[in-house]
Amino acid sequence: MRRFLFALAGVLVLVAVPPAGRAARVEADPNKEYVLGPEVGPYVICVKGYVGYRAQELANRLVLHLRRNGWPAYVYDFTPEEKRKAQEWLDDRYKNVPPEARPHKTIHVEPQWGVFVGGYRDFDGASHDVPKVKQAPWPEADKTDFDHFTDAKTRQIYQVSPYAQCIATHNPTVRVEKPDPNAPDPFWKELNAGRPYNLLACGKPWTLAVKQFQATGVVQPRSASSQFLDMLGLGGKGNDVLDASARQAEEVAKVLSGKPFHYKAYVLHTRTGSIVTVGGYDHKDDKELLQTAEKLRGMRFGLDANAIQLFAQPLPMPVPQL
Repeated sequence: MRRFLFALAGVLVLVAVPPAGRAARVEADPNKEYVLGPEVGPYVICVKGYVGYRAQELANRLVLHLRRNGWPAYVYDFTPEEKRKAQEWLDDRYKNVPPEARPHKTIHVEPQWGVFVGGYRDFDGASHDVPKVKQAPWPEADKTDFDHFTDAKTRQIYQVSPYAQCIATHNPTVRVEKPDPNAPDPFWKELNAGRPYNLLACGKPWTLAVKQFQATGVVQPRSASSQFLDMLGLGGKGNDVLDASARQAEEVAKVLSGKPFHYKAYVLHTRTGSIVTVGGYDHKDDKELLQTAEKLRGMRFGLDANAIQLFAQPLPMPVPQL
């Protein structure tokens, strides 16, 4: 388990911090340990990682050296997190084995410490200072404190700069926001603007999804002035050229809106297809919604091979709020 993981998960906490970089005066007290925390800022420069029984000592030594050269450096202990991951892996591997029969009950994890410079408001700010940190003076230390590599041809041994692997990254103590996969795509507003049967104009929190059409490609946003038909077009010019899926969806909505049905039909165009819905409702268990679902389930339009059939079981669907 000699991996050094700087992966982050969770929710991004934005912290108001001044820009980092080489300050005129940075505290460098040899009696203090400067530990990285969320208050430093959301972005940092990862300078170096140490593994082994001297990891904490070497990390603190490099931090003090960087601070004496004007860089606000910090240490961070990855060991507890690595131990937790190792134990989870062990528990999963032997989850079907009684504890008393397990060949291994714990995994030894060597100490793992990182050195960081921070903090920064954004990734670009941290990236800008990476070359500057790489130019910092090397610390005066025993040769065993440095990494080495051997030239395969000359067998010459070279020391590796302690700053060789500097990278800009997230602060490992600040949790990173993960996008909600179920959140509405803001691009839908542009895709559906000005279109007939626009579901985004429904005005109710729930609707009934009755049919979905997959697009022939993935629609990507272009300029704000791009027209919907142009974005979904098949290469033609003019408002009569629609992607087949979008055109079919609007035709089904037109049929459901006319005689003899007279439903309030909607269409939601997305990057990958179009969804036809019926009605607007206050909640998903609305009596009228359930009755409409029963009437429309499995309905077919046409008798030939190109006939369109609605969902065998229409589904309540939240109306996207954009």
